[in-house]
Amino acid sequence: LSPVCLGSLRRAASINAEYMGVYNVIFEMCNQKDPHNLSPQLFDAFKNLLTDYFNRYSITHLQQAQRRGLPKGILKAWAWRWQIATWVIRGLKRYFQFLDRYYVKSNDDVQNLETTGYQLYHQLVFEKFVTRHPRRLVGPHK
Repeated sequence: LSPVCLGSLRRAASINAEYMGVYNVIFEMCNQKDPHNLSPQLFDAFKNLLTDYFNRYSITHLQQAQRRGLPKGILKAWAWRWQIATWVIRGLKRYFQFLDRYYVKSNDDVQNLETTGYQLYHQLVFEKFVTRHPRRLVGPHK
């Protein structure tokens, strides 16, 4: 095998090992009997990670696009931020999937991770900008 292929295989193995390590820690934290079961705190950590990400990256990027004021630029920024948000939500869902499998299913008042992620995006990002852009994006362009 070429050095490039070997390097790629090592990186993939490292990423898989990291993923399994994080997943195992989450599993262990959720798989304890009360009062040592940390599932509610991990669910909050999932929400906090997404909240921080959306505030730090999505909102900042959209504010920059808004300041430039070009409707096409704003649409591109929205499309890009939505795509990235879906990747981030899916990625974090993979790490926290044990919560979905057990904690969410055993608690009727808790939404699944994917729904929670999209609801946070809607509340934090969409609601912040929705009143500012519709007329600009839908109205006539010259």
